[in-house]
Amino acid sequence: MDPKARRFLWDSIIKITKEGRAVVLTSHSMEECEVLCNRLAIMVNGTFKCMGKCVCVVESVRYYTDVRRQYP
Repeated sequence: MDPKARRFLWDSIIKITKEGRAVVLTSHSMEECEVLCNRLAIMVNGTFKCMGKCVCVVESVRYYTDVRRQYP
């Protein structure tokens, strides 16, 4: 997605959520999720592996990734 379209989409989602409505967003971009979401879930093969506030999920994913790097 080009930067202008991305900015338009992000602004639209932010506006909708400020109105108190829910948005379900699927994305491969952690940056996008951290900016737009107040809750985050990670799904692997159709099963939720982690769900919660963005900060908690991101930290648990980073911890898991660090452990896997140390103990392959």
